[in-house]
Amino acid sequence: MLFTSLTFLTVFLPAVLALYFVLRGQLRNALLLLASLLFYLWGSGSYVLVLVAAGIVAWTAGGFIARRASNSQSTRGATVVGAVLLLLPLLWFKYARWFSEIVADLAANIGINTPEVGSTELPIGISFFTFQALSYLFDVQRGEAGTQRRFSDFLLYLALFPQLIAGPIVRYGTIADQLTNRTATADGVTRGLQRFVHGLAKKVLIADSVAALVDGSFGVGELSTVGAWVGALAYAVQIYFDFSGYSDMAIGLGLIFGFTFPENFRRPYSALSITDFWRRWHITLSEWFRDYVYIPLGGNRNGTGRQYANLITVFALTALWHGAAWTFIIWGALHAAMLVLERLTGTNHTTADTCRSTAFSRARTAVLVVLFWVVFRAETLGEATDLWRSMLWWNGGGLHPSQWTAMNPRAVAMLIIGISSFFLPRSFSGSRLLANIQSSAGQLVRPVATALALAVSMAFITTGSLSPFLYFQF
Repeated sequence: MLFTSLTFLTVFLPAVLALYFVLRGQLRNALLLLASLLFYLWGSGSYVLVLVAAGIVAWTAGGFIARRASNSQSTRGATVVGAVLLLLPLLWFKYARWFSEIVADLAANIGINTPEVGSTELPIGISFFTFQALSYLFDVQRGEAGTQRRFSDFLLYLALFPQLIAGPIVRYGTIADQLTNRTATADGVTRGLQRFVHGLAKKVLIADSVAALVDGSFGVGELSTVGAWVGALAYAVQIYFDFSGYSDMAIGLGLIFGFTFPENFRRPYSALSITDFWRRWHITLSEWFRDYVYIPLGGNRNGTGRQYANLITVFALTALWHGAAWTFIIWGALHAAMLVLERLTGTNHTTADTCRSTAFSRARTAVLVVLFWVVFRAETLGEATDLWRSMLWWNGGGLHPSQWTAMNPRAVAMLIIGISSFFLPRSFSGSRLLANIQSSAGQLVRPVATALALAVSMAFITTGSLSPFLYFQF
């Protein structure tokens, strides 16, 4: 069930909200848990059992870890066992088939046939809820969070439908108290609705409008330089407005129900460096790897060589988190290489004060990010290489016929708007700008802007030209 579907917007969400504000106390959690499991069941069928199993494993292991800690016993072994059990479904569903294909190809070279193993289907959002379950184990093991006594409340944390499918990755320690002690206020509902509609508009009006242009630019054969850049920029626009739109909608829904989820984006295309980009893009994933992988490996405490090795390790895992494909590995390697190069050259700028030219740093970073997105989106390394060749060495001609087919006025307008957002101030936030207007005029602007954005988005939705959220595949 998509947040952008009429079923969700006109049936599921209104029904859940109506019941939620009628019920009180623990019944609200029961309703949200039931709604969340139904939401996941609707989109992923029997794979809801994988989600519930992850909840059982994490909750049980967390309790065992806490008991050992209270008795001054070692918790390392229990944490490792719990983490392995949580990772096994992810490894099976997401990586086993890929690894078996690699082995089969190698074995075929020496005349040996090996069977393919693993699943060809992926439970929706498995990477997200697995990482949330792992955060529970790690937070409990470190003493940064207490255990959740009620399994139903813990499963609610793991399955909460607003952010279940594509984040933000909410670490247990940041939301533990809210599971049993939160207040849904009129102000929270108002701000939540505004944030939700803001994200809905980003997804429906911009990301979905350029989706056909992206599809018409990848895997269609040789493109001109102009066509290759149009396709790459369209994908940069699509993936940002799609993913950040989902995060806005999730954060908004959380506010409505009294939850405060962490921010996941902070104008990433305004970054001054690749280092800065990863402090602004998919922030909750970056922080997860920083706190649970990079720092435990030693971070930057054990010399330059070890620091760079840790960075490379983190980005290899980040790449694999996104998917089992060589294209993701190359994408991660490119980002890791730039992070190391920036540290070597002192160009890892995160504030304008350290830059000789903010405009140049922003432009350089944006171009690199767009180039790197090509291999992230491409189906094969060969396809990515062909696109890079067209982008970096002049190849005359106009747009590909498939691009012309997708280049309708709506797509052109939204592509221009999306690219224009690259040039906005680094601190700009449309939703925050509306929320911070305190004048009497602002009291009118907010509901009018929200109503208008909702009306236009609903009009687009009824045309039936929607696409699934891109990060559902992860």
